[in-house]
Amino acid sequence: MLYALFNTTLSEFLDTPVVCTGMTLANRSDSERAAIDCRMNNIPVVVNCGSGEFTKILNETDAALKTSGPHAHVPLETISSLVGRNGQGVYDILFMYQNQNRGNVLNYQGFALNECPTRYQPVYGNLTVNIVPEQAGIAIEMTFNQAHHSKGTVASLLNRFVSNIDRDLTNLSPTQYMET
Repeated sequence: MLYALFNTTLSEFLDTPVVCTGMTLANRSDSERAAIDCRMNNIPVVVNCGSGEFTKILNETDAALKTSGPHAHVPLETISSLVGRNGQGVYDILFMYQNQNRGNVLNYQGFALNECPTRYQPVYGNLTVNIVPEQAGIAIEMTFNQAHHSKGTVASLLNRFVSNIDRDLTNLSPTQYMET
């Protein structure tokens, strides 16, 4: 749902009906389990947001993810080399929903080790949108390449995204939620 809202926001912000962003997947194949690299399960996803109606965009996003999902086994380096991006990815914007382990404490044999204040800050494109679950809701983090995007542009995109979340999720009835 949040990914569909982000697609909606990006479509409005860029004034284009079709958007292509990267999306992370939670699962890895057995052969990938030994590697620690978030880029392994990113896929480019193309969504048509031309209708402008959130429930239709939600369905379009669902269909696009189902179409893209079977290709998740292809290494990102292979995809990027095929489109001539030299390992830079095939999209400029990556959308992630992940647990950043805020406030975790590792307890081991009577010792407690608190999480370090320095956190993982991924930037795989020119803009990474990271949705982090929090106790009171979610946090939205945007990490960006300042050579491509100004702080004002990213702040404006973030404000529109939050406004769209408020607008579309508060107006979505339980029956619409269940249908989608």
